[in-house]
Amino acid sequence: MRFIPRTTDPEIVYGFAVVGDAGRVTDRAVLTALGWLPGIRLTVSCPEDRLILVREATDGSVQVTRAGFFRVPVRRRRRVGLLEGDRVLLVAHVGKKSLLIHPRPCSTD
Repeated sequence: MRFIPRTTDPEIVYGFAVVGDAGRVTDRAVLTALGWLPGIRLTVSCPEDRLILVREATDGSVQVTRAGFFRVPVRRRRRVGLLEGDRVLLVAHVGKKSLLIHPRPCSTD
């Protein structure tokens, strides 16, 4: 059974994803809540050694695809040790149009 933390802040949305080939990340509910439609440009950074920060930016080098996903660049994946098949916790802040990707979230088993 998966435990998804609840918050009283309507600006925060949680999700889980499995990293696909070439860093593919998708969670329709999270991307929809952020308003990230195909063609939206994003920046991907690593503000801490174990986190990936994705933000909407007109000059971003990453783009949401027509299929509704984006890819984390290989340099960012390597920096945090993110591998294909890894489960990640997604924490979106709707008002800030930002998404934190937490590689290998703690298990509740």
